[in-house]
Amino acid sequence: EFAEGYYLTKEGMEWFWNQYTTSEQERNEITASPLKASVEELKDLPPAIVLNAEADVLRDEGEAYANKLREAGVEVTQMRFQGTIHDFVMVNSLDQTNATRAAMDVSTDWINKKNKQ
Repeated sequence: EFAEGYYLTKEGMEWFWNQYTTSEQERNEITASPLKASVEELKDLPPAIVLNAEADVLRDEGEAYANKLREAGVEVTQMRFQGTIHDFVMVNSLDQTNATRAAMDVSTDWINKKNKQ
């Protein structure tokens, strides 16, 4: 849905993939593409937090991964931040926006709670 015009494009993602590996075999390994893991392979993973930007070419993939983790019985906290682009938390010009502050607060609180368990 957001393959063009929203910061990270489909073409940009293809470039990143090619920097990572050009091997189809490696791209299909679950260490490169966790969404390709079976539910059984995900079953014993620790709790996860998945934060997605609304206008992100990778949003649907991130949300599908969170759902697959849930299907495997993994405790998942998942949020979509409306009106945001890929990597919004790391873009300096967005670091004081409500969405970035909320994402940082949510992730920090989540980590702190998990560390106390």
